[in-house]
Amino acid sequence: MKTLKTKFTSIHSYILWFFVCITFLILLNIISAFIPREPLVKRVKQAFAKSHLLKSDVGGNTYGLDAWRGNHQYQDCLVLMQALHLSDDWKENAFLGPKSGEAKCQWLYDYVFEQQDEEELMSTVHMYWQYNHGTVAVTSIFCSVIPLELYRALLKFITILLTALSGIALILVSDKKFKRSGLAIAGMGAVIMLLTLHGFDFFGQNLSHGLGDWISIGFFAILMWSIHWGLSYKKNVILCIIFGSLSAYIEYLIGILPFCIISILIFGAIKNRIDSTYNFSKVFRLLFTYGISFAGTFVVFLLVKYFLVNDSIFKVFYETFTYRINGETYSIGDVYTGLIDYLYFLGSGNKKFVYLSLIFIGLSLVSAIIIRFKQILLYKTSNYLFLAAAIFPFFWYTTFINHTAGHPWFMLRFSTLSLISIFIFTCLLLFEPKKILKN
Repeated sequence: MKTLKTKFTSIHSYILWFFVCITFLILLNIISAFIPREPLVKRVKQAFAKSHLLKSDVGGNTYGLDAWRGNHQYQDCLVLMQALHLSDDWKENAFLGPKSGEAKCQWLYDYVFEQQDEEELMSTVHMYWQYNHGTVAVTSIFCSVIPLELYRALLKFITILLTALSGIALILVSDKKFKRSGLAIAGMGAVIMLLTLHGFDFFGQNLSHGLGDWISIGFFAILMWSIHWGLSYKKNVILCIIFGSLSAYIEYLIGILPFCIISILIFGAIKNRIDSTYNFSKVFRLLFTYGISFAGTFVVFLLVKYFLVNDSIFKVFYETFTYRINGETYSIGDVYTGLIDYLYFLGSGNKKFVYLSLIFIGLSLVSAIIIRFKQILLYKTSNYLFLAAAIFPFFWYTTFINHTAGHPWFMLRFSTLSLISIFIFTCLLLFEPKKILKN
C-alpha cells in the first residue's frame, strides 16, 4: 500500500512538472507576440547595414564558414520574418509564423527598408503551420533587446561552454568518485569531438539550430553532471521532463530529439558501470519520460493552434509528418548516398580530418575488443546501452527517409554523439583498473 502511495505521489509530481513547463512555454509565446515590432526592425536594419545579413540567401545547403552570418543565412531570415509578427491577429503571431515563398533575405530587406509596397510583399506570405518553432519567440525577445550579431555570439559561446562542461563532468567522475581513468580520457575525447567533428563552426550557425545546440548539448552536459553529483533517479526523471518539453518547443525534427535519446543511452551505460541497480528498466523509463514529455508538448501546442488559430492544423501536421517518414520521394540508397556526400559537414568542412577520425575510432574499438574481450562480458547492460547509442542513427535515418535525404547536412550532426559513445566504450575497455575488474 505504501509503495503504491509513493508511486502515485511521484507520478503526480511529474505531471505537475510537465504542467509547469508547458505553461511557461505557452506564456513565452504569448508574451513574445505582444513585443513591439519596431525594436526588432531596427536591429534587422543594423544587421543589414553592417553586412551581418545579406540580401541573398547565402549558404543555402552548402558548406561555407562565415563568422557573422553562419552557414545557412536563409534560416536566419526566415526566423526573423516570423519574429516580426506580421499578422494582425496576436494568436497567429504567437502560435504560427509567416513564411515567404520568395527569397527570404531579399524579402526581409525589402520589408524593413520599405523597398516595396507592404501589401504586395504580404501577398507572397503564407502561414507556416506545421511546427512550433520556439526559436521565433526566443528570437523575438532577445533580438528586440540586443544586436543580432551579439545574440549569435551568445549562441556560440554558451554552446562551447556546455561542451566543455560535458568533458569536465566525466573527468570529475573519473578522478574523484569512481576511480575510472577511462572516463577522464573519454571526457577529453568527447569535448574534442564535439568541437571538431560536431563542428566548432556550426555552433550558433543560425538562430534556429544554434538554440537547438543549447538544448541538445545542454542536456548531455547536465546528464554527465548528474552522474558526478549523484542525483537521484527522481531528479533525473524531472530533467527528462524539462528537456523533453524544451526539445519539442524549439523544433521537433532538426536533430534535438535523436541527440537527447542518445544522451540518455550514454548516461545509462556509464551510470550502470557505477551503480548496477541502474538497469534497463530505469533507462527505459527515462527514455519513456523524455519521449512522452516531447510528444505531450507537441500535442498541447497543436491543440492550442487548433482551438485558437486553425482547425485544420492536425491534418496539415499529419501530412507533413508522414511525408518525412515514407520513401516515396527518396530511397534508402538516396539517404545514405546523401549522408556520405555531406560527410564533410562533420569536421567543419575538412574531409580528411573526418576520415582520419573515423579510422582512428574504428581501429581503437577493434583493438580494445581484441585486447579486453573478456571484459565485455562483465558489463552486459552497460555494453548493450553503448551499442544502442552507437547504432541509433541508422534506425533514425532508415525511419525518417525523406527528412534525412532532404536535410543530410544537419541530420549527420547528432551521429557525433554515437561516435562519442563508441569512444567512451573503447576508453573504458582499455583503461578500466584491474582492481575494479576483479571485484
